[in-house]
Amino acid sequence: MKDAVAARYAEALFNVAREQNKVQKFREEYSFAVNVLNFKPQLKIILTHPLIHADEKRSILKGIFSGKISSSILNFLFILVDNKRLEFLERINDHFQEMSGKALGMKKAVIVSAVSLTLEEKRKIKAAFEKKLGIRLKPRYIVENGILGGVIVRIEDKVYDGSIKHQLNRIEQKLINVLEVQRTRFTR
Repeated sequence: MKDAVAARYAEALFNVAREQNKVQKFREEYSFAVNVLNFKPQLKIILTHPLIHADEKRSILKGIFSGKISSSILNFLFILVDNKRLEFLERINDHFQEMSGKALGMKKAVIVSAVSLTLEEKRKIKAAFEKKLGIRLKPRYIVENGILGGVIVRIEDKVYDGSIKHQLNRIEQKLINVLEVQRTRFTR
């Protein structure tokens, strides 16, 4: 039920974003608002508390976000307050990010590396794949020391394996093939 409620609000926000031709802007601003509210857990407790009046909650939101997000996103937050739906903030964001990402031609990517990547390395990898494939990526980065080095990039059902482990496995397979050919020659 909660997911269905969040999906309906996300769809409503997405429809307004599309009508105003501001999908990317709404995507960034709503995500920003969610991050700000998640940064201060006490604030979220106040904003979802049933004994605090909606006018006070709207005033708090206006004080935090006035001049930082568009009036459309601020009004959307007010609607969530008025309808006692602020608790769905993150789930709405999840649905909205997915809808808006698809509309903007974005694809989810998982980038696995043996060590934590710097911001510059992340930017370069993302840019290289976006250019190569002609798409926009929404990457999620994972550290997995089992790959030894290099990176593995998963975009939907495709895997681009540039890990050292994969390269070593390929070399090993080539050596096995060469040895098989040699063994076959000697047994004739």
